[in-house]
Amino acid sequence: MSETKISKRVARGIHEAISQIPWSDLSETSRRITRVAAVGAIAAMRGPTEAMIDAAHEKWNRGPGTSLDNKDADARHCWQTMIDAALRDQ
Repeated sequence: MSETKISKRVARGIHEAISQIPWSDLSETSRRITRVAAVGAIAAMRGPTEAMIDAAHEKWNRGPGTSLDNKDADARHCWQTMIDAALRDQ
């Protein structure tokens, strides 16, 4: 998925979390502002928290501080596990 597509998906997610107005009813300016916020949100998620790293290690039955350089590890599941941990850490 390209950066443009993920930023649009995150923008819609932000909008749906804070508004009951349908995305299709927003002005282009409002959509653009929300996409800028989405890019900021994505950038903020770039650096995982300790809880996210611990969750990823637990996914592969490794202890904290262990490298995840295993080529067999599925990066998609690892990232999803880390994001899930971030969402629990509210």
